[in-house]
Amino acid sequence: MCKKSISLAILTGNNKRHSQALDQLAWINTWLGRYPIAQMYAYEAQKLGRVSGNLYAEAQAVHTQAVCWKDLGDYKQSLSLVIMAQSLLALCGTSDSMANLALMNLQAEVHKCKSEYSEAWKIHSKILWISADQDLYNRAAALLSIAELEVSVNIHQHGPDFHNVL
Repeated sequence: MCKKSISLAILTGNNKRHSQALDQLAWINTWLGRYPIAQMYAYEAQKLGRVSGNLYAEAQAVHTQAVCWKDLGDYKQSLSLVIMAQSLLALCGTSDSMANLALMNLQAEVHKCKSEYSEAWKIHSKILWISADQDLYNRAAALLSIAELEVSVNIHQHGPDFHNVL
């Protein structure tokens, strides 16, 4: 389906749809664990977004690349790409969008993977504040993430307390 979308986008010269289809192929390959292929598609989507002046499409593709690097364990590269994607969204005037909340969540997840729990907590708290009343899904996810972090930090600092479970 994505390949047909790409063919049609190329045929009609629709760079926006072409970039979106490439990014969708990248996500599919990310979910399948085919990171080099996913990165290739995401990078092509990023280039196409840049060439066509579509900052939002470029940011989406950079986000996909950041997910790949996180999953591959290159947290420094992932965080660098998150910052780049957030900068692109700011240029679009969409820094308070769902796309930015997804980037912030990824950024927090990277910090959690690095055992930087306080950084992850700060980011999830900011997501909670930004999503406030307008986005119940991200608000609930942020609350859950904060609770998970607080439990993790408590267990790491004090050890599990199995006596109070019963």
